[in-house]
Parts: sequence; C-alpha cells; structure tokens
Amino acid sequence: MRIVNEQVIERFARRRADCCAWLENWLVIARQAAWQTIQDVKKTYPAADGGIRVRSGGAVDHMETLAQLIDDYEKGEGLKMDLSHLTPLDALRHLMEVHGLTVTALGGLIGSQGTLCDVLGGRRQLSKAMIRKLADHFGVSPAIFL
Repeated sequence: MRIVNEQVIERFARRRADCCAWLENWLVIARQAAWQTIQDVKKTYPAADGGIRVRSGGAVDHMETLAQLIDDYEKGEGLKMDLSHLTPLDALRHLMEVHGLTVTALGGLIGSQGTLCDVLGGRRQLSKAMIRKLADHFGVSPAIFL
C-alpha cells in the first residue's frame, strides 16, 4: 500500500506530540494493509464511513482515510474545536497570542509591520500570498483566514 504523502503526516505529528504515537501506529498499519474497498478499511477501522473514497482502480484514497482517522481521534480526545464563529482576524489575533507573536515579529513574515497593522485594523484584506504564509507558519488550514 502507498501512503499518498507521508511528509504531511509527519509534519502534523511533529506539531501534535499527543497523537504522534497514534499516527506512527496508523502508518505501520496502513503500509501493511491491502485495502481495496471501504469494507476492507472497516475491518481495521470500524468507524470509517462512506466519506472515504475508493478510486476507479480500487485503491483507497489514503489521505481521506487519514483525515477521517485524525478527525475521529480529535473528537474522541476533545480536541476538536468549532471555529466557524471566528472571523479571519479573530483567528489571526488568537494565533498571534497563543504563539506570543508581536505585530513586529509577524509583520516581517507577511510583508511589513505596517501591512499587518492595516490588516488587523480592518483597513486591508489578507492577500492570497499572506494567507499562504500565515497558514504555513502556524500549521493551520488557509481556510481559517478566508
């Protein structure tokens, strides 16, 4: 079995030490598995649902499987948070606070301190390039900045 992108899994595991062992275990299982259908996956992971796609050749889309497994893990551990009420600016301010970043420190990442001040003040929108840089820097989905 081929894992679509183990680097994504490894980056996630480095950021989330609490699930590192779990993900390593999943990788061992996934590498050895001969999953061809959703029923095959359910033999190993009974909670897997129809959201896991099976490609035309029969190979399971392993990233979808992994996403479902991570989602199940986070829900089970109480780590899943509803962020739908947050605006992109709320999310940015929260991430800055959690990471102890000042406008000066983060301004250099997206262009300048002035640019970040304009964004935080609502005078300027985040550009696609800024969103990419912020998502990469914080290890989050770009969707929270949209």
